[in-house]
Amino acid sequence: MSQTKVRINKFDNMKGLAIFLIVIWHLEILRVIPPLGYKIIYIFSLPVFFFVAGYFSKTSPDQLMKSVKRLLIPYIIFCAITRVVQYAVTGDPYFDIMFIRPSFALWFLISLFMMKLFLPVFDRMKHPILISLIIALFFGFYVIKPNLLGLARTFGYMPVFLFGFYYKDISQKVTDSYPRLVELYNKYYIILFVVLLAGMLFVLSNITVNFQFRAAYQGFFVFGMIKRLFLIFCYMAGPVMLMKVMTNRECFLTKWGRNSMAIYLLHCYFRITLEGVIPNVFEHHLRTYCICITLLIFAVTIILSRDVVTKYLNKFTDGVYDLIFKKIPL
Repeated sequence: MSQTKVRINKFDNMKGLAIFLIVIWHLEILRVIPPLGYKIIYIFSLPVFFFVAGYFSKTSPDQLMKSVKRLLIPYIIFCAITRVVQYAVTGDPYFDIMFIRPSFALWFLISLFMMKLFLPVFDRMKHPILISLIIALFFGFYVIKPNLLGLARTFGYMPVFLFGFYYKDISQKVTDSYPRLVELYNKYYIILFVVLLAGMLFVLSNITVNFQFRAAYQGFFVFGMIKRLFLIFCYMAGPVMLMKVMTNRECFLTKWGRNSMAIYLLHCYFRITLEGVIPNVFEHHLRTYCICITLLIFAVTIILSRDVVTKYLNKFTDGVYDLIFKKIPL
């Protein structure tokens, strides 16, 4: 008897919240949100996607082609489309580097693809998360420009991805070894959530561009390494805290999470086309801008989360995949 795969709403809800925060990040064109606000968004957006992706990742032989189909092919397709749109809107002519320097938010796809590609290698190591942390700290000494295949952020977020991959094992070991600690955590997790979040915000308020892993250490490198290490801890703790407080009931976030790839791939075109218009129209009308941009953020998220959008997006990318990899009978 075949078993029906049961989808866990909690993780879809986490992804739904994360994708909504990313849309806020990208469509807040006038940048009226304080810098600390963006760092709060970062704790509960991209790290959530990397953590959840790691949690559900496998090292079976067929995973490579699945990653090619769901990550690499969409990356190639939408790098080309985005360059065409950017050229039409802004006149940006850099077609020669469109696959080397990810356009707009597409670095996430190639980064996640490389994480899944490297996963079997890390899984053979004795201390994979520790090694990934060392690599992440090493990349703080040198910045790969201009955002070459998202490599700097790939290895910056790799510990979060691996933490998600090993989370079930880590959680079980902690439960077996420290049952009293787990009991206290389950009893007072709301207080812990508030304390940890407050601590994160205090430290993040003193971290500038490095919170995106796109800048090298500034000043005394040891202090920079400590800040980057704490930053990675924030990005590992954020999804765990969110997983504890997130409901497992199906709600509006569930649909957003299930269709998050369509939202992620397509929402950027609203940003590209409106970037030259919104600042001029609302330059002296901040209140009207806040109302309109809030409505736009909700509208974009709701429209792109429709099942029909994901259905035809998958048909499009699957068609390109089949065109490239389908075996032609001799």
